[in-house]
Amino acid sequence: MLRPLSGEDRSLIDNLYGCAERMALIGPVMSPEQRARLMAERLKPWQPSNSHWRCWVIDVEGGAGIVGLRTLPMSRATAEVGFMLLKAYEGRGLASQALGLLVQRAFGELEFERLVALCVPQNRGSVTVLRRQGFVLEHRFEAAVPFDDGLRDGVLYALER
Repeated sequence: MLRPLSGEDRSLIDNLYGCAERMALIGPVMSPEQRARLMAERLKPWQPSNSHWRCWVIDVEGGAGIVGLRTLPMSRATAEVGFMLLKAYEGRGLASQALGLLVQRAFGELEFERLVALCVPQNRGSVTVLRRQGFVLEHRFEAAVPFDDGLRDGVLYALER
């Protein structure tokens, strides 16, 4: 179900990060140049000591979305996780299934001790997926998440190994 992101997935990245509807509860829509930089960064070789995102494609019908993680500079081995789906694939349980596989990999072969996810509280789909995978609300942040119209409140969910 998950495969590493490759250069052939550029259109998926464009459809996710360049779509105002997809980004409405995530952050600012990215320009073509920003998406090109994001793609180049995410294709770099990755190790847990790196700070850039490692991404996998949710490999359903050629690419339903992405799931990924990046190491955070915490006292314990902590990674931030994230996921996005194309609208046509919402409601099928794919994000939950992909996040579950990512959690297994993160706590298994990658040896992380803690996973966190930041989203806006209005992103009910993401909150539901996080809760289904055992993440618990840990903190609320005021005016912490950048959007085109300014900063919005955020919520941090966490999962311990």
